[in-house]
Amino acid sequence: MDFDTQVQELCKAVEHAQAAVYHSQELNDTGQYQHAQQLIANVNQLLHELKDAHVSETDSLKLKHAREMIRHLQETQASLQ
Repeated sequence: MDFDTQVQELCKAVEHAQAAVYHSQELNDTGQYQHAQQLIANVNQLLHELKDAHVSETDSLKLKHAREMIRHLQETQASLQ
């Protein structure tokens, strides 16, 4: 898988995690909460894999945005516990 594809997959994964967090918050559902936690963990794994990659400025901004969004989602999840 090339790097651009990995970054696109990461962006999609962040969007899915965000939707899952908001959905678990909206429904106050333990199953949805656990699903959101798993998606966040998957995004963190993808971020870790891409951590040392040499990237373009555009991709670097996308990765930075993904890290910030995941941190925000983790804080939201923590407040729901």
